[in-house]
Amino acid sequence: MSESAPAPLMDLLAALRLAQPAEVEGMAGRVRRLARGLPPFEQVWVDALAQARVLTFYQAAEINAGRGRQLGLGPMVLCEPLEDLGYARMFRAREREAGRPMRVCVLPADPAEAAGWNTALAELVRKQVRANHPAIQPVEHFGLAEGRFWIACPYADARPLAEWLLHRGRMPPLAVHELARQMVDALAICHQATIPHGDLGPRQVLLDARGQLVLPMPGVRPILRPGEGFASAGLTPETYDYLAPERVADGTPASLAADLYACGALWWHLLAGRPPVAGASGLAKMRASLTARIPALTPIAPDADPVLVKAIQQCLARNPAERPPSLAALAAVLGESSPRSRRALARCALFPGQGRVVKAAGLVRTRRWAARAAVFMAAASLLIAVASWPYWGTPWLAARKADSKAKHNAWVSRPAPPSGRTPSSGSGPHAPEPQHAPAAAQAAVYQAPPSDQTPAASGVVPASAVADLAVLEIGPRCRCGELRLRPGITVRPRSGRAAIEIGGQGWAIAVEGLTFENIDFVPQPDIAPLAAVMLDCRVTRIRFSGCSWQMPAAGQRPVAIDWQPPAEGPDRLEAAELTLDDCLFREVAAALRVTPRGTLAIDVKNSLHLGPGPLLKLAAAPQAGQQIVLAASHLTLRDCQGLLECPGRTPDGDVGTLTVRAESCALVPNSASGLITFTGDDDPAELLAALRWLGQGSVVAQDIPLAVWLRSDGRRQSAAED
Repeated sequence: MSESAPAPLMDLLAALRLAQPAEVEGMAGRVRRLARGLPPFEQVWVDALAQARVLTFYQAAEINAGRGRQLGLGPMVLCEPLEDLGYARMFRAREREAGRPMRVCVLPADPAEAAGWNTALAELVRKQVRANHPAIQPVEHFGLAEGRFWIACPYADARPLAEWLLHRGRMPPLAVHELARQMVDALAICHQATIPHGDLGPRQVLLDARGQLVLPMPGVRPILRPGEGFASAGLTPETYDYLAPERVADGTPASLAADLYACGALWWHLLAGRPPVAGASGLAKMRASLTARIPALTPIAPDADPVLVKAIQQCLARNPAERPPSLAALAAVLGESSPRSRRALARCALFPGQGRVVKAAGLVRTRRWAARAAVFMAAASLLIAVASWPYWGTPWLAARKADSKAKHNAWVSRPAPPSGRTPSSGSGPHAPEPQHAPAAAQAAVYQAPPSDQTPAASGVVPASAVADLAVLEIGPRCRCGELRLRPGITVRPRSGRAAIEIGGQGWAIAVEGLTFENIDFVPQPDIAPLAAVMLDCRVTRIRFSGCSWQMPAAGQRPVAIDWQPPAEGPDRLEAAELTLDDCLFREVAAALRVTPRGTLAIDVKNSLHLGPGPLLKLAAAPQAGQQIVLAASHLTLRDCQGLLECPGRTPDGDVGTLTVRAESCALVPNSASGLITFTGDDDPAELLAALRWLGQGSVVAQDIPLAVWLRSDGRRQSAAED
């Protein structure tokens, strides 16, 4: 057996300065034990070096996977991954020559992007000369290496607040108050140097072992992502928790007012244990920041200092003009630090470490004492109960027997059910549900009085005619005209699934905020011809969960949902949103037909589309100022005409933004289609250039092109993959 490491491994370790030859040769004995008589493959040497802590386990995994060369980034060597910022990944690294530990931000980039970032980062480094503060870790190095852009700052042995929230849930109010003071002091230095932070959140605010704040790389996110908004919704939801509303609505750059909002949102999160706005996607988070009301903090954290609560309320004002005018004004509201608050924050710096172990040991001792006391009290109570039984036990048994007899008599003498209903169709927990009752008898549990203003095709009545219901439960089968809807209501079956029959004119829905759960939308029997559109939705917000649209294999194929959000009006939000969760489309001309208006967000999760039409068909191409974002997660397309169909260009030639974000999808349309199809005789080059494809983890059939141009005469041209 050879006693030396493979030459390729030695060359890699030497190039990356990961190990000295003497360290590697000293692993021969460990390698023999790990190999157990087998040849000492390179992987065995790598595992031995990892066990001896010469390599980190991350480095060992990358080398074993054949990605060892990627550990080097310019003068840096990656050691282990840290926080995932959504738009970039953080690593602990070290300089190859000096060996100094560094924190490195890594993200993919092309040379054109890197050139712009280089200029902006050089200006940031120049400004940071004036930002001298112990909490600030400034950018020192940056560059582009093999398609990856990296930014490095000194490494501080500190842990992100996100780790505290993960292990503990919420932070003591006194510690939050001290942290707020430290943040304001550090941010004041940044803004004096005209550096907006732009990325305040629990993943980018760190705490070291002494309870001191650490802010790595302030000002980097505004350079890498200068514009935030609905057109840039490709990040994870938590990335948008602390984004100021004006940045979402107007696309304004990072500023003092935006940092103040992020401070308030972070402090609110630390006190409440959850973000101030809810949402399961980036689109929902951004829309909530514009429309949702942030709950009052006092009922959630009643022990918080009113001074801190007041500062948070001021920072979270939706109007930037209503926030504190400066960081100095905010510092005056927060007040002076105290030894007690500094000790509280220092105790939090232990995270789930030693302090928690000591506390747990104390609880164990308390529980042992409590267990002995509980056993003694239980034995004493049992002796007292047995001794006093003749005085209270006999009367108690007599009363129980009398009560049981009265209940039995009442049950036996219960009157018979009304005429027309037999005892076998009772309503007890085991009663069978009628299978052939008329549709009207199986309609919604609540039926509003008929209204003369009700459109015959829609079955929708004014909200004033409907009781204040949050959920409308329907029977196994009913017609759309029998339902009475109001804004914000959830329509779902009493049990299992339910079918809503759609008439020959379709179902026009103009009620905001509806949610349909576990509903099968089917055509009314013996209706010919079928409606060209099953659901005509003229709303800004609607959600379908566990629903299906399935037509007969032979016959007319309608569009499942035609979505035309209102162009203007009091109900028009900054972004309209349509959500599909766990839905099925089969034998439809298109799952969605959408008319572009303003900013539209379409969120599709865990759904199956079997065509034959496309999943999304645009009635027109987005014009300048219009944005369409299709976010698909765990979506399956099979034997259909692709993911998206869109006319080639707008009449005036100015195109808007079209963003597709696909995460973990299986996209297998028919071989005659592409994932995206542009129709018409106008060249779609401008719209193709405005298309942004984001996401990862999706699979596409090998012979399916990304984009296809289909002319009116039937000619077909595929776009180049790049």
